[in-house]
Amino acid sequence: MAITAGQVTTTSTLEQFRVEFNKLQTDVSGIEAGSLSFTNISATQISVAELTVTSTLSAASFIFEGTTDDDNETTFGVIDPTADRTINLPNASGTVLLTGTTENSFITGQTTITSGDIVSGSDELLISDASASIFKRVTVDNLISSAGGLTALVADTSPQLGAFLDGQGFDMRDLGLVEADNLSGSYGSSSAPITITVTVASKTAAHPYNGDGSSSAYFLDGVESPALQLNGVDNTTSDSGYYYRFDQADSSNSGHPLRFYLDADKTTAYTSGVTTNGTPGNAGAYTQIDVDEDTPNILYYQCSSHGYMGNHTIVVGSNKINHTEALISFPTTTGTLIGTGDTGTLPLATIDIDGGSDIGADLTSSDLIIVDDGAAGTNKKAALSRLTTFMSAQGFSAEDPTALAIALG
Repeated sequence: MAITAGQVTTTSTLEQFRVEFNKLQTDVSGIEAGSLSFTNISATQISVAELTVTSTLSAASFIFEGTTDDDNETTFGVIDPTADRTINLPNASGTVLLTGTTENSFITGQTTITSGDIVSGSDELLISDASASIFKRVTVDNLISSAGGLTALVADTSPQLGAFLDGQGFDMRDLGLVEADNLSGSYGSSSAPITITVTVASKTAAHPYNGDGSSSAYFLDGVESPALQLNGVDNTTSDSGYYYRFDQADSSNSGHPLRFYLDADKTTAYTSGVTTNGTPGNAGAYTQIDVDEDTPNILYYQCSSHGYMGNHTIVVGSNKINHTEALISFPTTTGTLIGTGDTGTLPLATIDIDGGSDIGADLTSSDLIIVDDGAAGTNKKAALSRLTTFMSAQGFSAEDPTALAIALG
């Protein structure tokens, strides 16, 4: 601006008056044109449409009217600083985020990456330290270790894995009921059985009979034809067995009744303690089995209409060993089992003579009998011809009708 310290006094000449008047005319022209330039302005309040500051602007607050001249303004205030502060506005266009901002474009506006694009050693996460009231950063691979390890998934009611869980040699404890395998051995009564949901879908390479029989497979609680472990030992009361219900209400079960067999190829069906209800693929359809000590230790759950859709079950408390459809029951009393090559003693009471088949022909000298070798203490075989030799050595005649009875005592 042209205003200077000069002034017109009573002693000034006409020329001096003319010069100062011309300076005033220049200043008035600048005001009329809306263009003012000051090296320093000090005022209680300044109201302008546009203010350009090229050096320093000092104020306790700034009030912005906006494009509408009304009672609503935005006040830009400054908290009284206790030291020199510098705030740099970015060299970019955008919206300033405040501590109370709830709009999340700061995050959603960023470039999206997938889990496969994350570099665990260098990509970082922003974390609020509640105790220090500050932000901190941590790399992805240090996130879990910084927190002392992964300690709980309580908040996630349905966590899922994208691959195998590697326990690295450590036990997994306090798991409760593991669906499909039921490894915990939880008891299910006839009125509240352990329920396993059955669905049917195409076989995959994970099926033990993939490529054999049907192209479809049973899925138990979402697992493709797992080998099951069933529990149940005593059956001392009417409801002490362990009940397992295979729920076939899902429509995919239509035409695929689940049944139990002693073999995978369904040569021999197993029906003891097995009950069925409804039609597979419809509400209320199921196959249920009561498992106790008399349930064979190996059973196969298969479709009665199609081959090799299922797998096998192991009954851990069974006293019946089955192989190739044969069942062997353990005795109910204490004793020792004797095998085909065993030379031990066998109590006579355990040999059921009355239950055996009659030889149906006359005895010959080549027929065999069992003899307890008193000297060696083992059981041996002997031909009936040796009785004749024994009797003759004792002075009996072969024609003597009582000879055999006397020889046998």
